[in-house]
Amino acid sequence: MARGVLTAEQLTQYRDRTGRPREQAEPKVLPLSRGDRVRAHRFETVNAFVDVALRDLNGAETKVWLVLWRDTRHGTACVSNKELGTRTGHDERTVRRVVKLLVRTGWLEVVKRGGIGRGASVYRVRVGREASQK
Repeated sequence: MARGVLTAEQLTQYRDRTGRPREQAEPKVLPLSRGDRVRAHRFETVNAFVDVALRDLNGAETKVWLVLWRDTRHGTACVSNKELGTRTGHDERTVRRVVKLLVRTGWLEVVKRGGIGRGASVYRVRVGREASQK
């Protein structure tokens, strides 16, 4: 055995500088920060979407929902149909149809309808129980 390398048995018998056996330290469990809680919730949200909705939605519907989920800040996403179309690779007409379908099926809520002179629409992405209760 190489000098300075301890075996597993020696590690369990390790003593501190005073010669007393070292106690096994309990791992510290720190409370999650607000940012960690938000990230954990976002991860749960996309997992719920994948588990429940992915099999029922087509490619355009999934792309639009994912872009809106990604843009969600403070509970809502503010984006125009033109921007959604550019980012998903679909035309505005398809985006309008998809948004209507996602609203009808409960996966999306329109908080504020946008338009000329009104700016972009504001959406709230819904998942899991929220979507099924609609």
